[in-house]
Amino acid sequence: MNAEIISVGTELVLGQVVNTNVPLLAKTLAKLDIAAPYQVTIKDERQQIEDAIEAAWRRADLIFVCGGLGPTADDVTLKSTAAALNTSLTTDQKHWQWIKQVFKRRQIKLLNENIQQARYLTGGQPLANPAGLALGSWYSTDGRVVVVLPGPPAEFKAMLEKSVEPRLVATFGSGQRIASRTMNFLGRPESTLMEEIGEATKKFSQVTVTSYVQPSRIQVRLTVPDLSASKAERVLGATADAILKVDRQYFFGFGDNCSLVNQVVSLLKKQGKTITGAESLTGGMFQRKICSVP
Repeated sequence: MNAEIISVGTELVLGQVVNTNVPLLAKTLAKLDIAAPYQVTIKDERQQIEDAIEAAWRRADLIFVCGGLGPTADDVTLKSTAAALNTSLTTDQKHWQWIKQVFKRRQIKLLNENIQQARYLTGGQPLANPAGLALGSWYSTDGRVVVVLPGPPAEFKAMLEKSVEPRLVATFGSGQRIASRTMNFLGRPESTLMEEIGEATKKFSQVTVTSYVQPSRIQVRLTVPDLSASKAERVLGATADAILKVDRQYFFGFGDNCSLVNQVVSLLKKQGKTITGAESLTGGMFQRKICSVP
């Protein structure tokens, strides 16, 4: 099945804010073997939102509309989505009462517009927001699902993990997902590294191996589709072992968020050692880098 991600926000279109929500959502969908070939960014304008949903309706089974669920005048996403779907909005009275309590506790004046954050698409289900005020919406009709989520990254991430992903698994999960493992290397040219890895992984034809160069590392991602979780882990583990047989000396850790400084600090802790430095030209950069790890 195909998904489409519609990001709403004039600040995104103007380049004033970096959109971190799309890669997070795309990765989550990829784990479930759901492709998201269309990813659209539009302004906070009603007609643009309606047009984007209409276009997505023709080419996607699962449509995400992200951003613009606040209480201000330019937050028109939910109303526009309702219009595009020919439905209305329903107020979750329990959530509205909770919002009122939050404002009272914080001693902040509650505006009438704040009720927007307690609304969801009529005929759908509200999605809980563990990190903010605005509800999301899950709306299913004509064999398609439309999911509306807020834009602030902390809220988006919390809702995706706790409210959306479990529902995606229950609705679209087949028991087989795209599984991946990321390996991090340093000190080897990418072309040489990938040539050696290619030779080492020839017998693992079902595993796709890709590389991504960053300033402080080369990330090598191993991906295998359409296997049960247990079998995928075995295949990925065997592939990683084959790679480490030839390139272990350049490898420093697994994971998308793995960094060399994290690994150094971890080793220092395990060995009960401390470290310092005398710096002039580097202006304290070395020790600042070490101290960036809690």
